[in-house]
Amino acid sequence: MTAIQLPFDMRPVLAALLLSVRLGIVLFMTPLLGGTGVPAHIRVLALLALCLCLALGWQDGLPLASGVRLETLPGLVQALLCEALWGALLGFGLSTAFATFLQGGRLLELQMGIGMSTLFDPATRSQAPMLGLLLQMTGIAAFLGMDGHHLVLRALAASLRAAPLAASPLGVPPLAVVAQFGLMFSLGLLLVGAAVVCVVLVDIGMSVVARVLPQANVFLLSIPVKLCAGLVLLALTAPALGPVLARIYGSVFRYWDQLLAR
Repeated sequence: MTAIQLPFDMRPVLAALLLSVRLGIVLFMTPLLGGTGVPAHIRVLALLALCLCLALGWQDGLPLASGVRLETLPGLVQALLCEALWGALLGFGLSTAFATFLQGGRLLELQMGIGMSTLFDPATRSQAPMLGLLLQMTGIAAFLGMDGHHLVLRALAASLRAAPLAASPLGVPPLAVVAQFGLMFSLGLLLVGAAVVCVVLVDIGMSVVARVLPQANVFLLSIPVKLCAGLVLLALTAPALGPVLARIYGSVFRYWDQLLAR
């Protein structure tokens, strides 16, 4: 097998390249740096700065999996694919955490009867539920306020110890990925559960009104009532959502522990 002949040691440079692939996929799968509203050069500079900070934290160089031959082209391609898979697996945990807010907002909108109302999300250049987008922006602000970005950086640094660069991700338990995907729906319901129950009770009350007053146009009457009831109760329960937010973001790190505990 032909090796790449270069006049200087390329292993530190190639290790930094592998690290940038893992970190880049993780960060770009989240609304923090993955949105199109962030200029491309800002995202690249932020990624390079993070890679430099993590690389400087290792006195003996970035950890590499044993038996990896980066000086050969097939070995380098295999290492890049492994890092891309690690980045996708780790980024999946963060993306599902932020998608929980979109899922909860969509569920509440459907229950209130405004499921057709969507907004154009400039970050993803797609249509997003109005309440879901509002909840996601609130979740991002809470994530930064809880120093979640610092925890993510520490967890990414710890992932290099548990899964060195170019390590094979084939031992990852698939049930952990499925369970994390399922949490997106259960925690989304928990996020807006009180408002959803209130809107269901309003529906029951409106059905009683329709039975008692058949001449009243209950359909047109119920829409503003359900809308006001859902939004008011969501606003009232917002200060008590701290434990739910902690559980949503805590699920990311528990998921990462299951991936890396091989």
